[in-house]
Amino acid sequence: MIRACHDRIRIHCHSLERLGTYLEFIGCNESAQRASGDIIRFFDIAVRHHFADEEQSLLPVLLEIGKKARVPLDKAMGALQSDHLELNQTWSGLRANLQKISTGQFMHLDFLEISHLNKKYHDCLIQEETRILPFAQHYLHRRQLDELRAAMIARRAIR
Repeated sequence: MIRACHDRIRIHCHSLERLGTYLEFIGCNESAQRASGDIIRFFDIAVRHHFADEEQSLLPVLLEIGKKARVPLDKAMGALQSDHLELNQTWSGLRANLQKISTGQFMHLDFLEISHLNKKYHDCLIQEETRILPFAQHYLHRRQLDELRAAMIARRAIR
């Protein structure tokens, strides 16, 4: 489930980049408004859930396993949480402009800001996929995976 979310994050980062180019050449029309709204919903909902999946469900389990296996994970986990905080801060700046675009107000999207967000996501996802997920695959048992999956599903349940 986490890898699938990573794929969707990559797709939406690319969509954000394309939207910036679209606005420069075409302007803020109905397609741009719709795309902006879709991007906002994804980052506000799906990414928020994804970060919670990792920080509240996966990381505590992995830290406990790491202690028992004598594998120091504190630094990697702290870096991941720091990355999430920085990503949220960068997203907040872009979100304000995307919100205006979604309501038909033309806004210029800062390509440097988009590039920074996309690079930070790329780097974060690579770290997770090369360090954290392989550790999880090696050490987590079927029962733990089922519990993590259930927590992820519950987090997304309509309330």
